[in-house]
Amino acid sequence: METKLTSRKDTEAQFSVVLTEADLILIKNEVFDHLRTQVKAAGFRPGRAPDAVVERELGSQTVQSEFVEHAIQHTYVEAVRAENLHVIASPRVTIEKFVPYTELSYKVTVELMPKVKLADYKKSASSTRPSKSKQQKLTRPSMICAAAKPFA
Repeated sequence: METKLTSRKDTEAQFSVVLTEADLILIKNEVFDHLRTQVKAAGFRPGRAPDAVVERELGSQTVQSEFVEHAIQHTYVEAVRAENLHVIASPRVTIEKFVPYTELSYKVTVELMPKVKLADYKKSASSTRPSKSKQQKLTRPSMICAAAKPFA
């Protein structure tokens, strides 16, 4: 798997991912193992049909779309970790090239967590402290509410 960060702004990043046949073999096996349980083909026990029969029974379009979806879901997470991105929203994925089960490349646009710069709290806290006279007024017994009744 090859990832390449194409652009990065404060709140958005774009990167591309290229998967080769070696990367896609494991994903293909996982997808066919999952789909195999849905196929009931004559002459085969449930869940034991070969890949060609699974693809014929379900249709190549269905199998390939399941394959692409599964490949993107698994490799997207790895790519985000590799590029050290802090994503806050769902990605926008554009498939650039797909050769069934041998090559897949796609481009992803994601929203990023903006960098937050905290102010110096020591400077701002010293200017907002109440004066001693205000502190004394707040602690006087006359400030206690006379209407407050103890719990019975």
